[in-house]
Order: sequence, then C-alpha cells, then structure tokens
Amino acid sequence: MPISAAEASPYAMPFADHDRICRNPDISFGEVDDELVALSLERGECFGLDKIGTLVWRAAEQPVRFDALVAAMTERFEVEEPTCRADLAEFLVEVIDAGMMQRCP
Repeated sequence: MPISAAEASPYAMPFADHDRICRNPDISFGEVDDELVALSLERGECFGLDKIGTLVWRAAEQPVRFDALVAAMTERFEVEEPTCRADLAEFLVEVIDAGMMQRCP
C-alpha cells in the first residue's frame, strides 16, 4: 500500500495548525528577480530562497499560523494539502534551524 508524502517525510507533523511562525528580525534581506537573498550577520552566513520560499518569507512578515500558510500555498499552487503540509514543515524546519525564521508566541 503506497504511503503519502506526509507519512514518508521525517518532518510530517512538527507543527500544529495553531503554531505561529515569523521571521528572525536580525536577518537582513533583499529580493532579486522574485527570489530572496538573506544575510545573518550573527552567523556570517548568506541564504537564498527560491520563489516559493520567498512567498513563505513574505507571509511571515508578521507572525502567521502554520494552517494559514498551508491554506495560502494550496490555494496558490496545485498541491494536495497533506503534501503541502509535509513540504512546508520540512522547509520551515530548515529555515528555523538556519536561524532565518522562528516559532513565535
């Protein structure tokens, strides 16, 4: 029996619907051709986000709920909700680990 992307991902459910995500205010950033370039002066690292990552970054200008991000992505792109949840969770774990974004109260 095939498993869904959400079941296959190690990041399947690290976020509850009510969890709020926001940008790290210490990250400097700019956009070039609909893609984000961000710099962590604290870590001395530069990051690049593709078009979809940039959309998530824009949405998190103010704290945003995980379920609202999922709804925005599934509305904009042809993606099933379980796949979107898994992919978005994986992305958020990566950018939180990198210090670009954070969970907000």
